[in-house]
Amino acid sequence: MVPENVPRPVAKTGVAVATGLVAFWVLQKLVSTVLTIALLGGAAWFYFQYAGGSGDGGSSGSGGGGSSSSKRAVDGDLDDPLSEARRIMDKYKK
Repeated sequence: MVPENVPRPVAKTGVAVATGLVAFWVLQKLVSTVLTIALLGGAAWFYFQYAGGSGDGGSSGSGGGGSSSSKRAVDGDLDDPLSEARRIMDKYKK
């Protein structure tokens, strides 16, 4: 592949440099891909761990009967939504 007029040590050095550059390029792509996946995975973990929440965390710390009303809402027991709304409004009027 290499012409006869190129000395053998120069050809070996050229092939070694070309192989090193290709290996460096492949390693760079591999490291970049792994870091990107790790960053996205970490961001997703952080979102689901801290920012995602369960949705009922904002109103559960108000005290009193917060757990019973959330249990009723989960169970689907909405017999009288108007009385439930009045009870909630009376709780926050005080």
